[in-house]
Amino acid sequence: MFSVPQGSVLGPLLFLLYVAEVAEVLAAHGFKGHSYADDTQMHINVPAADAVDAALCLSDCIVSIESWMSSHCLKMNPRQDSATVDRNIVTVNEVALSTGPLGFSTVVSNLGVHFDEQLSMADHITVVCKSCFFQLRQLHLIRSYLTMDSAKTLVHAFISVRLDYCNSLLVGAADCIIQKLQAVQNAAAQLINGTRKFDHITPILWDLHWLPVHQQIKYKIAMLLN
Repeated sequence: MFSVPQGSVLGPLLFLLYVAEVAEVLAAHGFKGHSYADDTQMHINVPAADAVDAALCLSDCIVSIESWMSSHCLKMNPRQDSATVDRNIVTVNEVALSTGPLGFSTVVSNLGVHFDEQLSMADHITVVCKSCFFQLRQLHLIRSYLTMDSAKTLVHAFISVRLDYCNSLLVGAADCIIQKLQAVQNAAAQLINGTRKFDHITPILWDLHWLPVHQQIKYKIAMLLN
């Protein structure tokens, strides 16, 4: 038996090489998949009328994956398995597995991004805002001890990275939920500058050289397409 230390640089790459045959198992059942380290996701597109057959196929595919993993000294964690469907057009409620039924979730997490069944990104933005405001409350407690440069560094480390992460997926999201992210950015800018909540935010953003959230999204798309 050979292994590499957890957290090593080569660990994710070597693990992907080790489980590469899982892609063949997925393809044999008509599924497509992609992996990142030990996170493997499978998906299939079928007409709504074929949803029941697709659920049965999913069950068979997972059984095959479990069998493959068992023969390669691996074990699937059923507590971290989840699936989602569009409930407006599909009536399947669960998939039967050997470890018990796998219910469909209204929200699934993909590498830190939360997708709801309507792909509105509302749940993801709610999670991001909650995390950011928690960090801002912690930073507010020590703001008086920080220089301007230190405050900028901490805000970028704890807030900006969360706002920027996968923000290209927010193209087309409703303005009302984008405004929630804008409220986070405004609060972060006011924390750095020490201004009041109801002070006009545009001059503060200009001074910090920050684009508003909706413009940051467009900028990210432009960079990806360049």
